[in-house]
Amino acid sequence: MFRYLSLIKSQGGNGGPGILRRSFQTESRRPNLKKFLKKTKRDTVDHTSRDSILQKEIAIALQQASTGLTLEDIKISDANIKKFLFSRDRPKLILEDVPIIYQTSEGDGLGIAQTDEGNTMILKIAKTIPGDRVKVEIKRNYEYYAEGLALSLNKKSQLRKDDLILCEKFDVCSGCQLQMLPYDEQLNFKRNIIKRAFNMYYPELKLDEDIVVVDSPFQYSYRTKLTPHSSYLKHDRLLRVGFNGIDHRSIVDITNCPIASRSINNRLPSLRQSIRNKIITKLDNNERIRDETYILRESIRVDHKTGEFDNVCLTDYKNVVTEKIEDNVFQFPASEFFQNNNSILPEILNYVKYHLHNSGAENLVDTYCGSGFFAISLSKEISGKVFGIEISNSSIKYATHNAKLNGIQVPDKIQFIQGKADEMFHNAEFLNSGIKGDNSVVIMDPSRKGSNDNFLKQLLEFEPEMIIYISCNVFTQARDLANFAKLQDSNSYYSKYRVKDITGFDFFPQTKHVETVSVLEKV
Repeated sequence: MFRYLSLIKSQGGNGGPGILRRSFQTESRRPNLKKFLKKTKRDTVDHTSRDSILQKEIAIALQQASTGLTLEDIKISDANIKKFLFSRDRPKLILEDVPIIYQTSEGDGLGIAQTDEGNTMILKIAKTIPGDRVKVEIKRNYEYYAEGLALSLNKKSQLRKDDLILCEKFDVCSGCQLQMLPYDEQLNFKRNIIKRAFNMYYPELKLDEDIVVVDSPFQYSYRTKLTPHSSYLKHDRLLRVGFNGIDHRSIVDITNCPIASRSINNRLPSLRQSIRNKIITKLDNNERIRDETYILRESIRVDHKTGEFDNVCLTDYKNVVTEKIEDNVFQFPASEFFQNNNSILPEILNYVKYHLHNSGAENLVDTYCGSGFFAISLSKEISGKVFGIEISNSSIKYATHNAKLNGIQVPDKIQFIQGKADEMFHNAEFLNSGIKGDNSVVIMDPSRKGSNDNFLKQLLEFEPEMIIYISCNVFTQARDLANFAKLQDSNSYYSKYRVKDITGFDFFPQTKHVETVSVLEKV
């Protein structure tokens, strides 16, 4: 599996002459110790930040390994953190045999080792899984763990199947974490992450042991959007176009991405060549070269004479993307959010439709509605009205456009307004619509940071028949549902809700990500 040395030495590739590949280990900036040690604002106020979750996971790993140690027992001193902070000065410390005992929600393995002083150290090592034993070089120290680079694999986990890996850059690219696992094991990993999130942030909720994670119809070639980065370092004249390395400080050169759709991979070589030409022109003109981020987004192109369509790849953020999901067509700017795995969207729609029908509600309220995917797709499933709100004015314009495009009456049947979701239930246009909670279902589909107490309080006051919470971050979802339960306990005047079902959807095979849908019904 571990092919670091050959990757570091290789040059060229399918992306055109003069485009070279360089090791991800190179660092172009020297980090500041105070900034490095300082907690971000989100880390200090949000217990669902990645750093906070990792600390909880390290504590669990220590407990499962029966070490009897706490986080404070393994805390790394500032002096040792500083010692490994700067690449030019860092000592070369290699640990010959580190057992991997735990897998984090980010997909990294946690290893355990003893220092020369007899202290226990936890190492976070990308591309490893429990049961592996690896030779590791320590690259950087953090407060409660060290970041390690796996140099070789001494012993394979029984779960590891390296012949399943399709990407030649899997070992160094941060995009995928799970290609070495059979697909059933990937789904099991995501099932466990859902359980872990609720155990951490909503332990009062007793989850069904057999949580379902719906599999994706495609495990590769499913992704309809890529955002590669370009990086050019003048001193060695190397251009890289690709994704963040596992060190998160460099770019790994990519000529093909197995999880991306065929149209995107067909377009990638010409994009790389155009970037190279752009760099050459700037060098000739002595212009400054900045690192940039590009977009490749699949869209359908319709032949209006025959009605047939094919898939094309767009590379301009201002381009308008066209997608067809079941019987509906959606258009939106390439820069706007839209789910990136179309193959699984009918599955999640069928799931939501099932619960929508069982609610008996007449109206649908779609908060965080984006360009109208759920609102429009579900509009035929209800007898009443659909109302959507989104903070992006551009998204609202396209949501309204998409409703008309699909023959839905605006505003009689469906209406979209621009505004904050946490102000929706007090919005004048919404109040004038006459929609009441007792005959409505509310869909909430916030960003990774989740919702907030202001929205949850208004949601409780609205008293819908059912709440369907769709989340791309199960940790913030669990936190929000726990906060919603506390609001109910402190407000006996309003209706009570119970969590009827929690189901995962594998929108991103080969990666750590899992989409989770929670259904709450009025008691």
